Amino acid sequence: MEVNIVVEIMIPHNGRHPRHPTPFYPVPDIGPFDMYSDVAAMAIRIEWQKDDGQWISRPLTLTRTKLASSATGTGITTTKFGPEVEYMTMAWLRCVKFMGSLMQWEWQSKKPFVQLMVRYPGRVRCIETDFLGQKYVVSIADKIKRPEPKLLDLEQTAALLRKRYGSENMMIGLPPKKGWWAVPGEDMRGLINRTRCDMCVFSNDNRSKCTNRKASHEQGTEKFSCDLCKSLRRWCTWTRVANDRVHIEYPFLVVPFSLKYKLQGIPAPPINIDLLNIDSEEKDEDKAEAMTQVDEDEDEDEDGEE
Repeated sequence: MEVNIVVEIMIPHNGRHPRHPTPFYPVPDIGPFDMYSDVAAMAIRIEWQKDDGQWISRPLTLTRTKLASSATGTGITTTKFGPEVEYMTMAWLRCVKFMGSLMQWEWQSKKPFVQLMVRYPGRVRCIETDFLGQKYVVSIADKIKRPEPKLLDLEQTAALLRKRYGSENMMIGLPPKKGWWAVPGEDMRGLINRTRCDMCVFSNDNRSKCTNRKASHEQGTEKFSCDLCKSLRRWCTWTRVANDRVHIEYPFLVVPFSLKYKLQGIPAPPINIDLLNIDSEEKDEDKAEAMTQVDEDEDEDEDGEE
């Protein structure tokens, strides 16, 4: 059976990567860093050929939420790497490293936490089609300079939430008062006056109990952030029209509810691996020619001695 692993990364626009339709690590669009959702631009899928010759593809997904600062055996601590690691999951960190390896990111910062995101060693080559010359061009990928991820504060993420989702039907930081949930024409049974925030109600996460809420006083107002929302540097939110998971677009959530991608049939994939061996074959030919030249020189020396 032939099996391929395919990685797709959305082309960046204005310095940011748009979200892939089937992201490998489906983090929310608004999180603790300004480029937090860039990892959702990457999709990884597996392709294989069935016995009948049909090719099948299925995107893979990762939903782990273990924080880097609490992962055992990694040595990643806030004391050693700074407060930023308190808001990085191990999965997010590894996705950043993997994307950075393929995109050839060079971080323009020497801060300790940035060193955790340095790309893996390896050589990346690009294949481009020269339609005019009717040929493929294989080249070494260019390095891309990137600024360090900026850690956002609670008010900055709140502003992004208001800009993205509006404020008419969303309470940020403050649990709604009785009667706020009533919406004409909406069936709100089961969620009237709920106390758990959106994140804890709709996320598939073992921390989603909306307990241990910590109150903070910001601009004279007491606001709340549970453990799950705190990991994203966000206040708890309550959305009035969220009477089921359909009403919450999943990029809002920390981990979508049991997100599973479907199998689908695909055309036979192109065979590009031979193109990547072009330069190594040329080097082998050059080496063989050099060895042949050495042999000829030795033969000439022997003839001269005679």
